[in-house]
Amino acid sequence: MRVCALFLVPLLAGAQPPTPESIETRLSTERADRVVAELWREKTTWHVVEARVATGSLRWLKIAARLYAGCDAGICAMLKIDLGDALVKNPTDVLAVAGDSFSARDACSTYGSVQDSVDLDLKKALAAIALREEAVRSVRRPDLEAKKQECLNELHTLRELAPGAFR
Repeated sequence: MRVCALFLVPLLAGAQPPTPESIETRLSTERADRVVAELWREKTTWHVVEARVATGSLRWLKIAARLYAGCDAGICAMLKIDLGDALVKNPTDVLAVAGDSFSARDACSTYGSVQDSVDLDLKKALAAIALREEAVRSVRRPDLEAKKQECLNELHTLRELAPGAFR
């Protein structure tokens, strides 16, 4: 429901929702940190960006990588959550895009959007980790093997730390 509503709100308000092309155009003439700051200021626009990154679309993953290079710790943490959601839907492209700005470890370091849930518990966290592990194990590209292992190692660490987070 969150994603559906986020796509509609800008349209109902008369604003043009951001597209990969519109953000790329801005990034070609402005520093990434300025673009991120402006997108962030307009919360509805930022939420649309997040929701679209979380779909796992390769175009949006590439935008996420460009934006990640210009974000502060708080905004980067939000993008990590979105990348965690994208990981379940399109693990191959998440790992393929990981590199200069965000690492495979970054993309695999959260429970995803379930992390924002007010009723998050150990069972839900472990289920989210299991989904991510299954998705990452499905990646078959030899050129992504190192990133796959980096991600699986991070998910293993997250699994080990999860019980302590829910005491």
